[in-house]
Amino acid sequence: MLPYPLLSKGFAATSTDELMRCNGGWPASMYDTFGDKRALFLKALEVYVSEKVRAINVELQAPGSPLAAIRSALVHFQTQDLSSTDGCMG
Repeated sequence: MLPYPLLSKGFAATSTDELMRCNGGWPASMYDTFGDKRALFLKALEVYVSEKVRAINVELQAPGSPLAAIRSALVHFQTQDLSSTDGCMG
């Protein structure tokens, strides 16, 4: 999940130093791994999509009523993401 300052302040207002303090890393390791703050954000978004959206798709593909599947997917999304103190990229 995204580091807290990025969620509370937004992408543009969060410095690289703040990101590194939250993650316990050093700026050099972030640059070595991701290149820059934008690349870090895009990787976090990729992970979010692959983990969170996949779970919603499972709900949508469940057998039975399409309306029940949509309802179940929305409930799943709410209980898994919106109630999280880590924030939500959705």
